[in-house]
Amino acid sequence: MVMRDPDQAAHTLGKLLRYVGDKRVLWGTDSICYGSPQDQIQAFRAFQISAAFQERFGYPDLTPALKADIFGLNAA
Repeated sequence: MVMRDPDQAAHTLGKLLRYVGDKRVLWGTDSICYGSPQDQIQAFRAFQISAAFQERFGYPDLTPALKADIFGLNAA
């Protein structure tokens, strides 16, 4: 639901990555209940935390490697 508001999404994800750690965040869905999560996956692949938020709040850059970790490598 936070993906509807990019600033809220940036804060939610940025706080998780900063305070919980980027190796402890994992992608998950309720796709069994709500259908295919493909639109959410595409939205996250395109999503970026702005440079202003990174500088102001200390959030990390969402690199392709970091997104790959979140999408499943952290679980591996």
